Amino acid sequence: MPTIFENYFVCRPDCEEAHRYTPEALPGIMRKDGILLAESCRIEGIPRICYTVERDSHNFEEDAKIQTLDVSDFEGRIRIAENVFMDSTFNPAFHNQPVKLTLVKCNDGSPGTIEIGENVYLAGLAIVAYERVVIEKNALFGPMVTIMDSNGHPLLHRGREDDVARTHAHPVTIRENAWIGMGATILAGVEIGANSVVSANSVVHESVPPNCVAVGNPAQVVKRLYDH
Repeated sequence: MPTIFENYFVCRPDCEEAHRYTPEALPGIMRKDGILLAESCRIEGIPRICYTVERDSHNFEEDAKIQTLDVSDFEGRIRIAENVFMDSTFNPAFHNQPVKLTLVKCNDGSPGTIEIGENVYLAGLAIVAYERVVIEKNALFGPMVTIMDSNGHPLLHRGREDDVARTHAHPVTIRENAWIGMGATILAGVEIGANSVVSANSVVHESVPPNCVAVGNPAQVVKRLYDH
């Protein structure tokens, strides 16, 4: 395929140098590579945090020799607020994986951003941001939720020399106090309203209003929540 991928890993659990990602050292490593990490954040295990550049190519063999990824382009684009807990261990009672945060820069554009608000618990959550993913304060997540603000490729005529240019992104927002169940997938352009619940293993491709319960694939609102 004519698309070139370059990756820079801030940290990852499966590399030869994983031993250096101790609980004491990891926050400093993350901050050194431009992540805005609040002091009160707690990190268990080793997350997989990656900066990615995707480039269109007209001459793959020659263009692949050229390295364009500049870590400084990604500085400040992952922002993690106070009292966030990132659990990348196998300790939870349910299935779990390392937390995965990926920012993508397409051609000469700007990288995506990830903003995680106060008091958010992440267990095996995977976020891929081409443009912007925002999680507001007090949102709850079951293990192994996936959030993507892009398909990661054009829908038609894949394999052309302009695949990256034709890849589009639409921001995703999880409003405060929302609850996303285990294994759910949140797709591009979706907003989950404040206080709403998305059930386990649901696939959400349309926004969910505040104070609702959404279930299924594709997810549909099945109930509205009211204060008593």
